[in-house]
This record gives sequence, C-alpha cells and structure tokens, in this order.
Amino acid sequence: MRRTRSRGMRGGPGRMPPFMRGPPGQKFVVSHSTFDPAMAESFFPRTTPVVEETAFTQALLKRNQELTPNEQEQTSVQNLVTKVTTVLDNLIVTPDAAELGLEEVRAVGSHKKGTMLLGHPVADLAVILKKLPAESDILALATRVQKALKDDGSASEYPMQSNEGGFNISSPDGALVRVLITTLPKNLRDADPAKHVDVKLLEGALATIRHARWFEENAFHTSTRLLVRLFKDLRKRFPGLQGLTPWLIDLLAHRAAMVNSSRQPLPVNVALGLFLPGSLGIIDPCESGNLGGVIVTPGQKAYEKQQDQEDEEGEGEGEGEGDEEDEESSEMSGQEQAEEKMETTQES
Repeated sequence: MRRTRSRGMRGGPGRMPPFMRGPPGQKFVVSHSTFDPAMAESFFPRTTPVVEETAFTQALLKRNQELTPNEQEQTSVQNLVTKVTTVLDNLIVTPDAAELGLEEVRAVGSHKKGTMLLGHPVADLAVILKKLPAESDILALATRVQKALKDDGSASEYPMQSNEGGFNISSPDGALVRVLITTLPKNLRDADPAKHVDVKLLEGALATIRHARWFEENAFHTSTRLLVRLFKDLRKRFPGLQGLTPWLIDLLAHRAAMVNSSRQPLPVNVALGLFLPGSLGIIDPCESGNLGGVIVTPGQKAYEKQQDQEDEEGEGEGEGEGDEEDEESSEMSGQEQAEEKMETTQES
C-alpha cells in the first residue's frame, strides 16, 4: 500500500500551515496580557473601598516639582534654541550657503516634549540635509553656525564641539544645544561607509523626528510628562533600569497613563502601578514590520512612505528576504545608539 502524506498540514506534522506563519525573517510570537484591574474594571467591579493614597500622590507630585527645571534654566535653553534655529533657518534660504545643502530643521528631544530635568539644560535639534553628510560637512556647518552666533552683535562666546553625528553649541549661562545631522531617507541606500557618516546615526536622527511628532500627537497629557520625569529619575537611581532609553521611557509613561478601559489619563498614583510580572511588551508605534523609506516634510505629516519605494518592492518581491531582518536590526540599533548619544551629555 502506497503511503501518502496528509493534505491537512502541507508542511507535515508539527508545522503550521502557510497562512499561520509570520513574515519571512520574523519570529512567530504569542503574546498575552496579564490581568490588570484597571483594564477589566467594567467586568470586575470594585468590591472594596478605594484606598486612600493622597500622601503617595502628593509625594509623587512633590518629586516631579523637584525634577522640573526652574524658570532660569528654561529661559536659558529657549534663548539658545531660538538663536541656533534662526541661524539654521537663515542658512536654508541664504544663496551663499547653498553648498551646505540644508533642507529642514526640526526640534526633537526632551526640550521639545517638555520633559527636561532640573540641572540638565539641554535641547536637541535635528537638521536634515539634501545630501549624504561627511564629517567635513558637519564641521563646516558647525563653524558657520558658531560664526553667525558671534556676528549677531553680542559679546558672548559660543563654544562648539563637533562629533561624528552632529555638533554641540553652548552658551555662557550653561545651556547646550545638540544638533543631530541626518539626510533625506532616499539617500541612505547610497551611503558609502568610507566617505559618509555612519548610516545608523543618520537613521537614529530620523527616528528622533518621528518620536517627537508621535509624542506631540499622543502623549500631550500632563500625567504622561510627569511620569516621564519620574521614570528618568528612577533610571538614574537604580542600575537595573539603565537599559531604558529615552524613547522607551516615553512609551512606558504613555502606556501607564493612557492604556486603560476608559482611554482617559489615569491618576499618577494609579499609573505608576504598571510594573506587573509577565506584562505584555510595548509595540513601537513609530516602526512597522515593513521598514520602507520615509520622507520628512514640513507639512501636516512628519513622515510618509515613499511611493517609488512601494513600486520597487513590488518588482523585487521575494528577493533579499534574508536582508529584511538585518535592515530592521540595523535601524533599531541606530535609534538606540543615537538616543544613548543624546543622553551622554545629560548624564555627564
């Protein structure tokens, strides 16, 4: 008798049928959510009185007040940001600065999000160039910005420090503006490691633009900003939390305050009870499984998918599937590298 294979499972016993398998290069992950009374309030009504947590709430609010920058620091940072942004905007439209190739300037980081900490008067700007930058291009732009700041009629000195991914500008009163250099996403595929800035740094700077836009649209509640400061404080004080990047802290604070059955901001004392054993991981809302190119525009949207890239993907479908996982890990590591670089000066 001829032995035949069952048609029920094409891959043989123990293998999932094709329609249940994940995309090539991605692992099949079964995730679950732990039981959380805040999420199941409509199904499990409270049977005991609400615990009085006024003292705990006041302690959290007091700590947040201690972590909030004073008016002098905020004014100092804002003044320097305004000056540097004005210089960069002028370089975009100045004919004799065309060789620099500036496309756009975006405010990113904790100053943009309103989550700065006391004692760290640091702001971040992302500068998008029309071309792939080399280290010499960064140095030329930094020198031009420093010269323009000195020529504005003030007697102040503005120390400048250039690095691989951008440059820093300081003011006499201690404020610091970090400028992250990147390029249009369509240029990334043409990067030459021997001549241009590391692609991971360029991708990381683009990611900070997406993160700032997402935070502005989704995490504008006071509870979220308050939790971000508290989580940053915990990260500095406990070694076990050192792995939290600024972007992970933003997502964690938003999930703690907003992800509940009512979709309304939770009180800070309730939101801080997020840490439950075996809780579900947080999905990055700014990154999808298909890491296509993005275009940063000054319009309503901060990013949009390239139309021409969709056509290329359709023509080359099925080719280079093994490269997708490498591309995803490259972009994620680039984001982490850029975010940790942004935090280096703050911690020091």
